[in-house]
Order: sequence, then structure tokens, then C-alpha cells
Amino acid sequence: NELLLLDWLTSTKRFLRVQDLALLEIHFEAGDVDEINDESIAYRRAKDLLTNWFLTLPQLRLLKLAKIHHVTLDALATPLPTETSSDTVDDFRKSETVCPMLGALHVDSMDAKRVACFIRAREALACPIKKAFVGKDWWPQLAHSDKRELALTGVPWYASKTWPAEEYITEEEHEEAMRDV
Repeated sequence: NELLLLDWLTSTKRFLRVQDLALLEIHFEAGDVDEINDESIAYRRAKDLLTNWFLTLPQLRLLKLAKIHHVTLDALATPLPTETSSDTVDDFRKSETVCPMLGALHVDSMDAKRVACFIRAREALACPIKKAFVGKDWWPQLAHSDKRELALTGVPWYASKTWPAEEYITEEEHEEAMRDV
């Protein structure tokens, strides 16, 4: 079960040096997360487990995503509670953030509106995405409105030559992704 695996990964805390991570085609069992709304218990449990797992990746700088459930993006875009509870904007922006060094994103076959929302949420957390790469086969399939939504995030978008068609991005793409992040 995927949720048990995440629970185990969260408890190991073995990922302190990971700087780039690829997540491809993460699916949950029917009845877990895919077929339920964002307010369900299963969704909240998955989000909490993913958040806890991402907390074990404090050095993560590049995240490559393809065909994953949006709960993964939500886990990375939620502020963690601060010691003081105040409703001011300054306190919200100063709250601890999951994967604070994350600055580059590589996406393919995802919901463009959710990706744009994720990028705006990271900006609001003062941990912006600085570069984004898009799969070369996915971009032409996007509707004009989706491309516009992604462009309006203000993040520079680059075409990926290989990923996820190949298992890994080229060395040049990796260097470009990590530069200035």
C-alpha cells in the first residue's frame, strides 16, 4: 500500500542529501485519493504523509513530476504552523516551508492549472520556483488557456529534450536546472 510506504519513508529520515527527485505516475488505490475530494480523510492522510516525507528532503532543489496526483503538489505548497499563531501576512510568509530550497520544477502530463497554482503558492511562501521545465511532448497538447496560465506565473519555462521519455534528463539539462537555483 502506497500510504504505508510513505509512512515508512517518513520514519526513516534517510534523505537529507537528496537534491533532485523524480516522481513518475504515482497512483493511489481506487477509493484512496484519486476518486475522492480534497476534504476527505484519505486525502488529508496522504497529504500529511507526503508533507512529512518531503520534510526529510530539506536540500531538495529540483523536482521532476509526471502523471502524479495533485495531493503531491499540495503537500509542497502548504505552510507549516509557526510557534506563534497570528493571522498577519508577515507571520504567514515567515512560517516554515516544506523543501525550502526547491527552486526548479520539471513537469510533464500534469494539470496545468494545478501546477500554476502550486507555483503561485510557493511564491506566497517566499520559496519561489525560479525555473520550470516542461516535457516537449506535453506542451503542444496543452490548451492555449493552460499555456497562458503557466506563463502568467512569471517563471521562465524551458522545453525539456528528454524527460520523462528517458529515465533521466541530460547532463546539460541538469546543469541548467540547478544553475541559479
